[in-house]
Amino acid sequence: MISSPDATIIKYTWEGKEKILTFKRNDKYGIMSAITLYTSDIRKLSDNSRIASSEILDLATDSIQIAQNSGNLMEQVVPDIQKVTDLINEIASASNEQKIGLEQVNQGMNQLSTVAQQNASSSEELAATSTLLHNNMKKVKDAISYFEL
Repeated sequence: MISSPDATIIKYTWEGKEKILTFKRNDKYGIMSAITLYTSDIRKLSDNSRIASSEILDLATDSIQIAQNSGNLMEQVVPDIQKVTDLINEIASASNEQKIGLEQVNQGMNQLSTVAQQNASSSEELAATSTLLHNNMKKVKDAISYFEL
């Protein structure tokens, strides 16, 4: 009598084959053929399930990789967005400073215009006074020349 585990497996396999052969010899209604057909279909379904499972695993692995890549890209993009935001804030601040500077220049130009208008008015008054003085000097000269010998 054989006592090793391999011998036990061989014994059960042999007994199983004998039972199948006995069942086939006594199979009057074709049950064994139907079982064989269904077994074949079950094997095909099992193979298809294994293939589908493998494809699902591949898709899941790809999805994980895509998600990791997306996360990495987001980690790179967020600091760049912050830099752009900082630059926009700097531009806004510089634009505000320019606006203030331009307002000051505008005020200075308005003051200069006012001073220029005042100077023009003063010049006109000076010219009128000069003309009046010239005419008065002419009269004084004519009056003095009357008394000259």
